[in-house]
Amino acid sequence: MKYKKEYCYGGEKRDGADDFVTAYIAENGKRIEVEFIGNSRIGYAMNGKSYYKLKDAKNAAEVE
Repeated sequence: MKYKKEYCYGGEKRDGADDFVTAYIAENGKRIEVEFIGNSRIGYAMNGKSYYKLKDAKNAAEVE
């Protein structure tokens, strides 16, 4: 399955070196949010569940 990245400042396109990914949107419409505390990424969230690895969140997006 393919995913689009959503950036903080640039939307679907990266807008400079300090822009960062805030979400991944799957072809099936599932949205994986990147969870942050300050400037540090702590995990990923989808449908109220948290995942430590992006791979686990993407696997869940394909199953649900």
